[in-house]
Amino acid sequence: MDPYVYEIYLKIDSQKLEYEGKTDIVLPEAEEFLNLDSVDITIKSVSINGHNVEFEVKNQLITVHNKDHGKNVHIEYSAKIPESLKGIYYARSGKETVITTQFESTGARHAFPCFDNPSAKGIFQITLNIEKDLDAISNMKPKEVHIEGDRKDVVFYATPRMSTYLIYMGVGKFEEKKRQYRDMEIILAAPKGKLTKSDLPLEWASQALSYYDMYFNFEYFLPKLHLISVPEFAAGAMENWGAITFREIYLDIGESTSKNTLKSTMEVIFHEIVHQWFGDLVTMKWWNDLWLNESFATFMSYKAVEDIKPEWHPINDLVKMRTSQALISDSLDHSHPIDADVKDPNEVAQIFDEISYGKGASILRMIEAYVGQENFREGLRLYLSDHALGNAEGKHLWESIEKSSGMKISYIMEAWIKRMGYPYVTVEVEGSKIRMEQQRFLMSGRSTDEIWPIPMTLLHQTGKIQSIVMEERTMSLEANDFSKLNSGSTGFFRTLYKGEALDRVLSRWNTFKELDKWGIISDYYAFLRSGKATKQEYFRVMDKAMEDMEHMVVEEIASQLYHIWSVTLSQEVRKRGVDYIKSKMEKIGPKREGEDDDVSILRGVLAGMLVRMDQEYAESRSVEFKDFRNIDPDMKNSSALAFSVAGGSYHDLMKAYFETESDEDRGKLINAAGWMKSDGDRERFLDDISKGVIKRQDMQRFFTACTDSPYSRKFMLGNLEKSMDMLVKAFSGSRTPSRVLEHCISILGLDHVREINQIVEKIRKPELQTGIDKGEELLEINNAIRKAFKE
Repeated sequence: MDPYVYEIYLKIDSQKLEYEGKTDIVLPEAEEFLNLDSVDITIKSVSINGHNVEFEVKNQLITVHNKDHGKNVHIEYSAKIPESLKGIYYARSGKETVITTQFESTGARHAFPCFDNPSAKGIFQITLNIEKDLDAISNMKPKEVHIEGDRKDVVFYATPRMSTYLIYMGVGKFEEKKRQYRDMEIILAAPKGKLTKSDLPLEWASQALSYYDMYFNFEYFLPKLHLISVPEFAAGAMENWGAITFREIYLDIGESTSKNTLKSTMEVIFHEIVHQWFGDLVTMKWWNDLWLNESFATFMSYKAVEDIKPEWHPINDLVKMRTSQALISDSLDHSHPIDADVKDPNEVAQIFDEISYGKGASILRMIEAYVGQENFREGLRLYLSDHALGNAEGKHLWESIEKSSGMKISYIMEAWIKRMGYPYVTVEVEGSKIRMEQQRFLMSGRSTDEIWPIPMTLLHQTGKIQSIVMEERTMSLEANDFSKLNSGSTGFFRTLYKGEALDRVLSRWNTFKELDKWGIISDYYAFLRSGKATKQEYFRVMDKAMEDMEHMVVEEIASQLYHIWSVTLSQEVRKRGVDYIKSKMEKIGPKREGEDDDVSILRGVLAGMLVRMDQEYAESRSVEFKDFRNIDPDMKNSSALAFSVAGGSYHDLMKAYFETESDEDRGKLINAAGWMKSDGDRERFLDDISKGVIKRQDMQRFFTACTDSPYSRKFMLGNLEKSMDMLVKAFSGSRTPSRVLEHCISILGLDHVREINQIVEKIRKPELQTGIDKGEELLEINNAIRKAFKE
């Protein structure tokens, strides 16, 4: 079908925060009844082929009976510009106001009437009428600018065929710096006074374009690429075609930027740029295939960064952050398939989660390991060339990889994509054989008899890696030189070694690589939480791993001990955690010139956990806080936390907050505010959030920190209803309120089940239901851990 063709004209008053608009749409076919999406817009008139027609605005739709079957629709309208971080909205940057947009998933209908679903692709000619001293940015370059009096029209070139959720409009006073890439420009833009001096974002964007141009054998499609720093933003970043938006923290690189944030920034830039192919050039047909965009961008961003910056070990980060979170989330009864059933577009926000990003990315990694890197790449090239400028479904990707590899994978992928959950494989030694049995893994401790076709890699003692597919409930293999399952943690399943099989694995511990050790430790903590491993079995594995110095292993063990302490508040666990972290920090030692970035990051992560668990260490570190601006960026988080844990005041914390110009540093100070020990100080901080002193995008940091801090849980419980109300207003249409509520319920309910249930009943609404369900399930799991450590 031909695309819709739009001409959009918005006359924006940035002082009154309102606009008047005109939209002309040429329909691809003359439909008798038109239903255009429109929310919070005052419709003044609708005409078709030059004749005014009657219309009805109801249920977020403009309904028109197009009885003459005209193809040319003209709509005039007006609207306010809100501050809700969705659709078209305003954000403050110092004394300046920036008008910006966030249209994924259903935000375009909040800005102009349109057919707002991903398969209704259109060509968009956008004109913005603005004050003449302001700048405008959109997906395409400006074609011409007409100045009249104190206003001007900025007319942009028409876009290629694209989906409404990828449109971008930005108005404000911007500063820019540019870099040439082939015959186009990469442009870094920020509100006036906020432009970073660093060229790293431009350099990384150039590297990303070069990598993907070559990898996909399909050059970037638009004539320019903007990277835009947005002062307040519900998401981390957004892949608007040719005009990518980011939170300030990712583009404002300076002296306060930690090594961890540098790594994250490079990955986020690569993630959004790969979307220019996967998502923008080829778009999912409907939101059930959201994972096609997000899983792929997640996997490919880490894969590309690994190729360019291998010393940062990005694949380790993919497994540690994405795979591990997905394994936890997908072990709950309240999970969902990667290919989620989404009927109502308003439900889409709830699937922007660990499953659509992390599980999907992990499944792609599993399939690449199974079919081989070259076959995988050729399949992606085929998929892009076949579906460019169109819409696709998940099956189209598998068909392309199947065609390029000659291997049957569609039946494997159907099982992993269409079903929620994943298996665990029990391994036992039986005579000369290894016997494996699979069942579904659930954190509740239940199991089901579902069977998955599991692509798995077996590590042999010779170092050989064997690829097989386990298609039955049980399977036996020769045990003679078997070393372990799931080499490199490429498979999305867990492995439970029993009896002699566990003895063998632990005896060969020192021969394993970092990802293999991490996988065993991660699995055994999940088995402890689910009741499938005893406390003694868990600590047997931990004791074997505790001498290791691999960064993933150290961070995983420290995180597990911290989590157990946070849930149980056990002094025995606290001592074990404090002793372990102190011993590792002593081995790491003080910062040295030229040390690896990963060493600096690990030191900072361990220090952050230690100040929370050890009052004495917190007090020794709190004295640094008076010179917060000059502290090593990787140690700033622990320094701010130490100040709060040691009894630091709201006044001094806010003084540091207003003195810094770094968004990253402000985030660390907000985290620390949740650990303040005075209810009065916490009340003042909560009041600052409600008054907008603290950026709306950052309020959840405080709520999460208050939930984590044993000192602040009673305060957070008393203010949960108010906090959720603020989150829902600021993050309308986002998963953030539901995600925060999930965390709050799982921790605050530990000693207050009745109170948390009463609050939940008061605030229950559809957009929070996922968080309620998962939070209540995680609360039961946390209570089980408590019970295990009291026995």
